Amino acid sequence: PVIAGRDGARVLVDSSPGNLTEAQTLVRLVPHARFVHVARDGRDVAAGTCESDSGPRRMAPALEWWAGGLREIERGFRGEEDGAPYAIPDERFATVVLDELASSDREATYRGLLDILSLDEDERMRSAADTHLEAATTGRGRWHKHARGPAAWWLSRRYARTLGELEAEGNHAAPPLITAYGRLG
Repeated sequence: PVIAGRDGARVLVDSSPGNLTEAQTLVRLVPHARFVHVARDGRDVAAGTCESDSGPRRMAPALEWWAGGLREIERGFRGEEDGAPYAIPDERFATVVLDELASSDREATYRGLLDILSLDEDERMRSAADTHLEAATTGRGRWHKHARGPAAWWLSRRYARTLGELEAEGNHAAPPLITAYGRLG
């Protein structure tokens, strides 16, 4: 992580997904904190889960596990504690879809992320993005190894239905994920 205050840095970056579920605690510790939720296509997350020992071994349960994680993160942004409702203001967090950053047309997403974070472009950031954010290195489309033919069609239908359910629940990640799904498939 980059540590705020060290060598002139004014940003702390931590990529631990669990931190988003504890966003309210972090806001109390760092009152001006901003959060970026880098979401991924649920089918690719499910495939990664099936390939590891950290969750369900079949695609359908793994997709539900992914959706459950998004619901937990939503509770971290908007929920209640000791009966008191809270919400992190929309201008203090953003959701970026990794697939959009790894696409050949990533510039708008990258610029939007810099704007949200109030950061100027830095050549080191651009270089890191160009090096690490390619479809092959992010695992985009890895779900195709687990679902072919009718199974791929079925999984995509189930994914679309899950995105619709998340959207109906008001989940912050649903709209950008739906947009990415519509644009990238």
